[in-house]
Amino acid sequence: MINTPSEQHGPRQAGPYIFRDNGDLVWSGEEQQWIVNAIIQELDIETGKLLFEWASLDHVTPDEAILPINPGQAGSGYNSSDAWDYFHINSVDKDSSGNYLISARDACSIHKISGATGEILWRLDGTNSSFALGPNATFCFQHHARWLPNPTDDPAIELISLYDNSAHGTEHGGGSEVHTAPHSSGKILRLNATDWTARLVQGFYPPPGTRLLSKSQGSTQVLPSGNVLVNWGSEGALTEYRPDGTPVFHAYFDSGALAEGVENYRAFRYNWTGLPSEDPAVVALEKADGSGTTVYVSWNGDTETKW
Repeated sequence: MINTPSEQHGPRQAGPYIFRDNGDLVWSGEEQQWIVNAIIQELDIETGKLLFEWASLDHVTPDEAILPINPGQAGSGYNSSDAWDYFHINSVDKDSSGNYLISARDACSIHKISGATGEILWRLDGTNSSFALGPNATFCFQHHARWLPNPTDDPAIELISLYDNSAHGTEHGGGSEVHTAPHSSGKILRLNATDWTARLVQGFYPPPGTRLLSKSQGSTQVLPSGNVLVNWGSEGALTEYRPDGTPVFHAYFDSGALAEGVENYRAFRYNWTGLPSEDPAVVALEKADGSGTTVYVSWNGDTETKW
């Protein structure tokens, strides 16, 4: 059983056993344990006024968790610093209608939330998906879910991008890593809320000769050109692809003095214009043999000056 959440969004307590409909045991532990209530808020930056708030325990029960409380890959629940992170929101997007798209990593699902009522309009993947997912459209432990422009005039059609980790590390040494696929990937999915199907439009997979399976972090950015930039999170690499999934650029962050172990939460590619507030720096040095003078100039990051 689960105690009904109160309006004050703090730690929650739950009973010792939670089962899924198929009989799988999700939660077995002490009667008094800690659970993370994942919350999103929209605030007015100028006034600090709370415009919207949504809490996972008000809408999603812990039986939708992919990682059980034992052995503790998502927290063991024994204390507040090791609370069971059953949902774990890691990205939020908002559409022109005021609805929210949230990625729940530890439920392996993406939720569309009504900006008016907070109700869940649909779930994508996870244990309670609203959609039937086609070949290679499934994902797990994902990051960075984003709405993309609708290619049709049909409001029932939605396009989203995401980074599919397909792996989860262990927190505080509990249990072992969990893998649901041999590699991570970037994905673009087409959702149809008329027949409730979801299909893969394009996948972006590790370049040949690489094995990139990131247990945390990651992002997928669709560029204005149609190319796609995939950041491989804890693997410390990024790859740019053509729209058809062909790699055109690949790099690692851990070369040289940085050594191994470099990670990157998200990566983006944008045009950047440098307009420094400082004047150009100029240094003139006479050559040692007295044959002339060399002048060194730094534009301090100014990208608008060629010479």
